[in-house]
Amino acid sequence: MNRELVNRNVDGWCDEVVVVQHTLTDDVYFYGYVAATESASPDLVIPLWAILAFILAATATAWFGLWLLYLWGTAVLEKAVPTNRYTTEEGEQTTSFTEYVTLQRKYYWLVCPNCGMGFASKIDYPTWEQIPEDIHTSFQEHVKNCTGIKKEEAYPWLAVVAVFAVVVTVVGVAYVGSQALKGETPAIFVR
Repeated sequence: MNRELVNRNVDGWCDEVVVVQHTLTDDVYFYGYVAATESASPDLVIPLWAILAFILAATATAWFGLWLLYLWGTAVLEKAVPTNRYTTEEGEQTTSFTEYVTLQRKYYWLVCPNCGMGFASKIDYPTWEQIPEDIHTSFQEHVKNCTGIKKEEAYPWLAVVAVFAVVVTVVGVAYVGSQALKGETPAIFVR
């Protein structure tokens, strides 16, 4: 028995053997058999509530991250390629200045063709004849001195910088994560 254990490279021995002889066969019992084995690792039991809480937290974190990414992306795009939006006091919105002036004319008798500012509200003055002369004068003075609406400056290079930053971040996180999964310290953290 000890030779069999050595041949099989088992770290163990047998110090007591009982042989029971019968008429045709023998029964061999190994009573003092000792061998080194690995200890069994305990089973890891995770409660269902912990799994559900983790899934809920991960989902909330992912949605929040996507929301922040959306806000960041729209802010970058708005600065990179600004879209002019014109909103009336009544809340109507358009991206066309001509349409904005048309919308303003629904609510005001006098609308500046340069900036779209309205004078003489149709609510305050139901007819053209009721508009006081001083409003006509201030409107004409405004139109003569109006410089128009200042256009937002476009920064098209900002979109390229943002995409580059995202790519560098994704590649960096992937590199550090792959090194961590391998069990190595990433080279960027070693002095």
